Amino acid sequence: MRMRTAALLALIFILLLSNASLYMMYTNEHAKVVELQRKVEELTAGQTPTLPPAAQPIAEATIKAPAVSQSGEGMVTYITVAVAEGGGRVLVNTQPYMGVMFQESARTAVAVASELSGVDASKLDFVFTVTANATVVEGASAGAAMTVAAYSALTGAEINATVMITGTINPDGTIGKVGGILQKLDAAKKAGSTTFLIPEGQAVQIVWVRKEKRVETPLGVLIMTYYEPESVNVKEYAKTVYNITVIEVHDIEEVLRLMLC
Repeated sequence: MRMRTAALLALIFILLLSNASLYMMYTNEHAKVVELQRKVEELTAGQTPTLPPAAQPIAEATIKAPAVSQSGEGMVTYITVAVAEGGGRVLVNTQPYMGVMFQESARTAVAVASELSGVDASKLDFVFTVTANATVVEGASAGAAMTVAAYSALTGAEINATVMITGTINPDGTIGKVGGILQKLDAAKKAGSTTFLIPEGQAVQIVWVRKEKRVETPLGVLIMTYYEPESVNVKEYAKTVYNITVIEVHDIEEVLRLMLC
C-alpha cells in the first residue's frame, strides 16, 4: 500500500514538473512574440502604408456586339476597352466570366489595332469589360468588334452606332467565320442597327426546319416528326424581316471603313 502511494506521489510530482516546464516554455515564447511586435511597431511608427496609384485611362471606347444566349436567342452585349499607360498588358474583367477563346481574341484584337493605328501597344495597358446578361461569355465571334473598339480608343475615331459586326479576328487582319448569324441578326435589330457586317462567305445559312408527316397504318394515323435542312439567304432575309442591310466583309480594314464615322 505504501509503495503504491509513493509511486502515485512520484507520478504527480513528475506531472507537476512537466507542466511547470511547459508553462515556462510558453512564457518565454510569448515574451519573444511581444518583443517582436514592439520592435515592429517602433519601426513602422509614423508610417502609413501606401499603394501605387491605379493608372487612369487615357482613352476609352465602347462597341455593341451581337451574341447568342445560353437559351439560343440573340442578345446584345456591350464591350468597353479602356487604355492606360502601362507595360503592354491585355486584361479582361472576369465578371461575367470570360472564356479562354475570348481572352485570346482580345490579345489578337489589340495587336491588329496597334499595327493598323501605328501606336506602340507595349507602353499601354488595355482592359476589356463586357456588359451582358450572361454568367459566361465565351467564343471568338466578338474579335472583330473588339478590334474596332481598340482602334477607336487608340485613334479617337468614332464608332457608328447603327452598324454591328460579328466575326473573329485573325492575326493577319482577316475576318473569320462564326456561328449563329441569324440569331445575331435578331440581336442587331434589338440594338437598332441598320447595317450588319458578317464574314465573307456566310451570306447563305443552313437551318433545320421541323416538319410533320401523317402516316396511315393498320393501327391508325401516326404523326412523324422530322427535320430537313433549308438554305436561307441572309441578305434577303435581313432586308425582308428586319429592314437591315447585310454586308460581307473580308478584312478589318474594310470593317473600319464601314464602322467608323
